[in-house]
Amino acid sequence: LAHPQLEKAAALLPEGRFTFELDGTVLDNEKALMWARDGSGAGCYEGKPCTWQEADAWVRKLRFAGYDGWRLPTFDELQTLLRMDPEERGKVFTNTKTAVYWSGTYDRITDVDRMLAVDFKINRNVKKNKQDKHYVRPIRFPR
Repeated sequence: LAHPQLEKAAALLPEGRFTFELDGTVLDNEKALMWARDGSGAGCYEGKPCTWQEADAWVRKLRFAGYDGWRLPTFDELQTLLRMDPEERGKVFTNTKTAVYWSGTYDRITDVDRMLAVDFKINRNVKKNKQDKHYVRPIRFPR
């Protein structure tokens, strides 16, 4: 027989990897992260491309779905989306452009003008100049 308290705890855990919130966010239960869900929505710079500096300044002030504390995902966090099956990614992260998305990770400590990014068109990691215009998919730690 299973322990009653373990059964109660198991009932609190989400069944799938992702939990869809009504506020326009999605929780990645495996990574314990909250993402803005709609790539064309208010939580993703209205789906417009921007420079890295614009993205960084915007996301630091972002208050979306009743939360602050949003940031650009690290390169590793952004790669989790790249590793997803494209069909599943499209269902979980709606309106994801087949284009480049910024990360908050520098290419190298010695090269502060380039950032690591992910290109969903070619499904590869890329290095981009901060002056280029690309897309944003904010992330935060749920509280």
